[in-house]
Amino acid sequence: HWLDELLPRIVLAETRFPGRFRFILPLRLMTEADADTPMLRTRETLQAYGIDRRRVLALQPSMNYQFARLYAISSVWSDHVMHPAAAALMRDRLSIPPEPPPAVDRRIGLVRIGEGRNIANLDAVNALLQARGFTFHTVGAMPFAEQVRLFRSASLVFAILGSDLAGLIYAPEGVRLVTVA
Repeated sequence: HWLDELLPRIVLAETRFPGRFRFILPLRLMTEADADTPMLRTRETLQAYGIDRRRVLALQPSMNYQFARLYAISSVWSDHVMHPAAAALMRDRLSIPPEPPPAVDRRIGLVRIGEGRNIANLDAVNALLQARGFTFHTVGAMPFAEQVRLFRSASLVFAILGSDLAGLIYAPEGVRLVTVA
């Protein structure tokens, strides 16, 4: 996943060596056709961390490439958890200014795009949550800055287990979470 696996590596390298490296990404993350695709907000996220698109080399996966010099950054995950320092860095280095915390309990429900993972009684669950003050958001269709603001403002998050939860790294400490599968 882009937001919780690839981007943290870029942020780490950029923090340690600002402006020094170009980054290799799959072409499908950087093509013009994907620029407005809700699930692929690659350019927006790079800009939010101060990385210009000109420093990204988009490669075709079916091609062979040779490089005179290349560096690899290991994963920021171990034991199925992102390293806490990597998550803190992701929050600290973000150029989206924080807003004042909401004065009320902000309960958000995340709505999935497409036919992927879902639950059989989704309508009944959504009605129950709405009666308890939840607002529903399709994070995959939101610009990156809006996603960050949404997670930052949350006090309780409900979601179907999956990649929509990647934005939790921007949620406040102590946010409550309910997931279903």
